[in-house]
Amino acid sequence: MGLYSCFNRYLLDRKAEISRETQTGDTALSYACENGHADVVELLVEKGADPEHSSEGGRTPLMKACRGGHVEVIKYLLSKGAKVNQQTESNDHTPLSLASAGGHNAAVIVLLEAGADPLHKLKDNSTMIIEAARGGHTDVIKVLIEFTTKQEEERRKKLNENSSTPKTTGGSDNNANDVATPNNNKSTAAKGQPKGTRGFYYEISIS
Repeated sequence: MGLYSCFNRYLLDRKAEISRETQTGDTALSYACENGHADVVELLVEKGADPEHSSEGGRTPLMKACRGGHVEVIKYLLSKGAKVNQQTESNDHTPLSLASAGGHNAAVIVLLEAGADPLHKLKDNSTMIIEAARGGHTDVIKVLIEFTTKQEEERRKKLNENSSTPKTTGGSDNNANDVATPNNNKSTAAKGQPKGTRGFYYEISIS
């Protein structure tokens, strides 16, 4: 157990106010996430800290961790149900846009695999790629392009599979039977094809 974690456990055992906020609405959890103290984050959440608490501007603990590129904290918060596509109040930033802007390649990959939207646009029409480009983060740009390209290929493949599947209709035997028994009101039309499940697998090595 790290020094930070021991100190925080000491305070919590003495009934320290776990949800006390600063003037900017930040809490102990906000700062622990911002600075990448994974053991403290876990301890605070276990003691009842809200992983979805919003500080000034609507930034959540996950956003704080993403801006700093703290992958271990990001994974933990996601495992606790943190919203991967939550937006800030001011500019519609998301955890992915903040990780992209910070050039945190590993964090970007974790977020994408967790369902983050790579096509989200900010209020000023900036995109994830633009956010990464502003800081010259070529590795992040490459990941985003490869992911969205693979996603589009998968979408087109699914559309082609659905369009090429022949729809079944009543066969000739059924038609003949209908003619022979005009009082038969049973429908011979086949039910519609069930919807296919959407799946996507993306893997990229982290250097």
